[in-house]
Amino acid sequence: MKNTVNDIKFINLEIFELRAKLDTLNEYEKNYDEVLSMLEKYKTALPTSAKESSIITSINELAVDNTIKLNSIVFQERKKDGELVKIPISMSLTGDYFNIVNFITDIRNDERIFNINSITVQREKESSKSVTAYITLNAYIVS
Repeated sequence: MKNTVNDIKFINLEIFELRAKLDTLNEYEKNYDEVLSMLEKYKTALPTSAKESSIITSINELAVDNTIKLNSIVFQERKKDGELVKIPISMSLTGDYFNIVNFITDIRNDERIFNINSITVQREKESSKSVTAYITLNAYIVS
C-alpha cells in the first residue's frame, strides 16, 4: 500500500510538471504567433525588394482614395546606406487642398515606410480651389 501511495504521489508530481511545461509551451506558441504577425508588418514596412510598380500602385490607391489625381511619379537613383536602400521619389498631384493634406497624412500612416522630404503647393488658378502639390519622399528596402 505504501508503494502505491508513493507511486500516486510520483505520478501526480509528474502530471503537475507536465502541465507546467504545457502552459509554458502554450505561452511560447502564443508569442510565436505574435512575433510572426509583427514580422509580416516589418516586411511590409521595409521589404527586401522594391518593385516600382507596387510603390506606384500603393501611392495611386491613396490618391484615388483621397479623390486627387497623380499627375506624375519619378524614381531617382537608389542610394545604399548600410542595410537600407533609399529610393527617392518625386511626384506631382492635383486636387483639393484638404484632399492633398489627407493624402499626405495617409502616406505618413501607410504600412510601408515613406519619409517625406519636401512639399510644395501651387494654386492652379486664382479662382480655383484646385492645387498642385509637388512632393519628394523616400521609400526604403532592406538589402
